[in-house]
Amino acid sequence: LKEQGAKIHKQASETAVSPDTLRQAFADTFAALEDISNYRQQALPVMQKTIEDFRLLTEEGEKQLRKLEDGTDIFDA
Repeated sequence: LKEQGAKIHKQASETAVSPDTLRQAFADTFAALEDISNYRQQALPVMQKTIEDFRLLTEEGEKQLRKLEDGTDIFDA
């Protein structure tokens, strides 16, 4: 995306921008936006799973801390 952004910037900053160059700049922009959308769609489920895993670990950690506070052996079921 960084490379596409630099390419778009270079194309757009030329003094005489041809219609073809402008079309290509827009095509590159749309492709970058599509890449971002695809990444987001793929990343969200993974992030949700990670958050759920951390929630479960936190719950287990809290349970172990309560056992320590109560003087219960943490390895007891």
